[in-house]
Amino acid sequence: HMIESRIRSALVPGIRWPVFGLLGALWPHSSRLPKPLRLKTIFENLSIGNEQAFYNDLVWLRADTRKRLYADDFMRALHGFTPEETVHPFYAGCNAGDALSRAQATDIQFYMSDDVLVKVDRMSMAHSMEIRSPLLDHHLMEFAAQLPTHLKISGQKGKLLLRELASRRLPPEIHKKPKLGFSIPAASWLRNELKPLAQDIIFGSGRVIGNFLKREPLTRLWQEHQSGLRDHHVLLWGLLMLGLWEEVHVTGGNRIHPLPPPAGSMRTHRS
Repeated sequence: HMIESRIRSALVPGIRWPVFGLLGALWPHSSRLPKPLRLKTIFENLSIGNEQAFYNDLVWLRADTRKRLYADDFMRALHGFTPEETVHPFYAGCNAGDALSRAQATDIQFYMSDDVLVKVDRMSMAHSMEIRSPLLDHHLMEFAAQLPTHLKISGQKGKLLLRELASRRLPPEIHKKPKLGFSIPAASWLRNELKPLAQDIIFGSGRVIGNFLKREPLTRLWQEHQSGLRDHHVLLWGLLMLGLWEEVHVTGGNRIHPLPPPAGSMRTHRS
């Protein structure tokens, strides 16, 4: 986001949309492309402003996909609402001068409070554990918010001050390691171990998914994922959770579906 913002500011405004908007529209979107060639979102982001680009990096159901996928009655009931309306006030209301600080401020109020910290809280309580996040002490947060950009990130290297502190106590093979997350291999599970369950839940008799989404484009997304042509695991996983929620809390079902053991890549990424 920070790099895109710098490139965007160096471009002549009159050519940004015609050039990069066209490139973004024409560039293929496929998980089969080598990573250096997956430029569709970058081109799209360079054609718009910082705020919209930040939202594009967060959202996993883009406007064109929603238009194809949502049932007509559901679309009309939304009255034009999109998830962007929940992100916009945080980003636009931040008084920071650079894109990185605005993105961090938005993450603090949106992504952290409504996503990652919620997961930690729920899973720790489920196992009778008390979890604290010392790096969220408000004095430390206030200090971090005042740091200049060059002390937060340099090129592809982040957490600069934490790494500097860690280097005083830990060997290089530890404090210089890249970030490793805790993502589950959902894309693989949905093609293998969880395929029968997901297909049954998503295309079964559930009223929520059946009433709100069009079956034909949903079937197409499912087939694209199963063939490996595209990676739709975030959407399909969300629908699986929605269908299981309806089964338990609306229709009164009580099926317990054990997850398969972890396998494959565990590296974190955000869609």
